[in-house]
Amino acid sequence: MKTLMANLFLLLNMASIDALAEDATNSCIVGKIGEEFDKTCLSTDDLLGKLDLTVPSNPLFTLFGSSPETVIKPAPGEKITASFLPDLFDALGNEQQAFAIEIRPALFMAPDKFTRSELFGESVDGLEGSAERAQKWARTKRWSPLTTHIAATESDDESSRIGVGFSYVRDSADPLFSSAFGDCLSNITRDDDVIRKAAELVAGDPSLDPAEALEQASAMFPSPDAEIESCVKSSSPWNRTIWSVGGAAYRTDTDSTSALTDTESGYGFWASYARPLGSSGQLLFHLRYSEDLLADREIEDETITLPVDTTTVAMRYTQSLSGDGVDAPLGSNVIRAFFEAGYFEEELEMVDDEYFQAGLGFEFRVRRDLYFQLVFGDTFGSDLDRDLYLNGQVKWSFSSIPLN
Repeated sequence: MKTLMANLFLLLNMASIDALAEDATNSCIVGKIGEEFDKTCLSTDDLLGKLDLTVPSNPLFTLFGSSPETVIKPAPGEKITASFLPDLFDALGNEQQAFAIEIRPALFMAPDKFTRSELFGESVDGLEGSAERAQKWARTKRWSPLTTHIAATESDDESSRIGVGFSYVRDSADPLFSSAFGDCLSNITRDDDVIRKAAELVAGDPSLDPAEALEQASAMFPSPDAEIESCVKSSSPWNRTIWSVGGAAYRTDTDSTSALTDTESGYGFWASYARPLGSSGQLLFHLRYSEDLLADREIEDETITLPVDTTTVAMRYTQSLSGDGVDAPLGSNVIRAFFEAGYFEEELEMVDDEYFQAGLGFEFRVRRDLYFQLVFGDTFGSDLDRDLYLNGQVKWSFSSIPLN
């Protein structure tokens, strides 16, 4: 504390309040004054930890049929995200357990601390930051849209799947690129703002202890975490415009006695585009193709496991019912309803099938990393036995980013 007080007096004696105000425009984005008066810049983990990544939606979950969604939702990831999908129930009797890991390698290149100027590639000098960290951010941004997906599933029909894929996600409001986020950061509290206010308090009352002045000044500003969170939520709403493309290779093994083959390798690819519809809705369009994915099909009253090639064209409309507003606290309970419909064309060894599916569902966020999803739907026009389906599922995501 003595060091802190000495540094504060030194600052007050070395520069006027006006000079401190001028320095504030170029200093670190946000920080808390430490024992050695270290200007702590914005943390990469703190920034990403504020993102609402919505329901865990590894593309391979949908590709494998382990998740009830008809669509693959485009979404950016964190450094490392692990997701576990235990089914609660499935009216079709197709229970599965699924586990996946997503890695966004570019984020490991990012500097641990950075200034606004470094993040947005502006000129850096002195208090604005270092050219080395700015170059690290340039490399990070260049590769940040790329994500690696790894998933494995096991179902009660004695089959298991494992796959590896890659996707390219372009997010119009990703804080790493968003000018609106950068503008918001320009207005949040800095160490210099607190010091300047403390200096004003001391100037108005010379008998005021500098440490007490600093404490009083800090209490006059919102917490840095709250300000960063507000910037992220205002510039990156959950229903923003975002698109992605990706592909994966996978292997399916089965011990089913009805299988035409025990092992099959295949591949798939997908493309998705989402855009906001009003202030609380989102419209999503999706196209995907998968080849040689072993699956159970009811053919002439007999269940057969065989390779299936599938083409899917689908759309989803999602409406936020609660918890998604800018003023809602981070991690608050979220309720969303969605309607989705899709056209499917399957090519099997024995028969080709074209059909439509439509479903109504709800997503409930119990906490930031735990969701419950319920989907009810029906199938139309299929030559196989596909009728009503009802699926309830828990989605649990473990993030590399610590919760504040």
